[in-house]
Amino acid sequence: MEQLLNEVAELRGKSEQYRDEISRLLGILSGVLEPRGSCFGKIFNNLTLTLELLSYYYSKWSRSSGNVSAQERDRIRRENGERCVMILRWLFIASLSSIEYSAKESVASYPKDSPVKNLVKVRKGQRVYLSDIMRKSKRSSLMDDDAYEDWQNLIFLRNCIVHNNGFSDENRSINMGGTTIAASVGKMIQGKLDDFAILTEVAIDRYFTWVKVLIQEYGS
Repeated sequence: MEQLLNEVAELRGKSEQYRDEISRLLGILSGVLEPRGSCFGKIFNNLTLTLELLSYYYSKWSRSSGNVSAQERDRIRRENGERCVMILRWLFIASLSSIEYSAKESVASYPKDSPVKNLVKVRKGQRVYLSDIMRKSKRSSLMDDDAYEDWQNLIFLRNCIVHNNGFSDENRSINMGGTTIAASVGKMIQGKLDDFAILTEVAIDRYFTWVKVLIQEYGS
């Protein structure tokens, strides 16, 4: 649990660093609202809340070894562990939501005649989704195969959690950020306690890289 708290704290620092780096690339003051880097501030706030909640349950975890039976202690720790997974799942979902919104707004911030607009072209009446933007980014050579595979897996997991109560509708073995997550049809996504923190970091890293390439290819 201490390692998990350290991971979340480091990720919080990274999100702030990424926000400042995007501001530097755009030639604006850090903290100025700008769609290409705005999600990092939102994710920083999400991570702050996550850290506070995890710290609370860690304190309960530490106290659970008091005047209680071994069976009761195991029950308390198991339930607290389940709550921590829920908190980290929320962090992952909220971070992907912020990234999706920022990706749409980033493309929208460019002039109408910019070729970047090709990343959001869909049939009339259809909505633009993060999956559309990343698929067209791959076609436009804005990312490599590994990055695109990560985006597909991140979006797949997000959709399983949001739309299917955490159950998978396909078999898939997902390897990202040094962890492996098993998805099987009709079964809940399986993983370790810190998996959603790791997935959140992969999403933040991949989005940061995508924004940098966007600025390099299409200007500020």
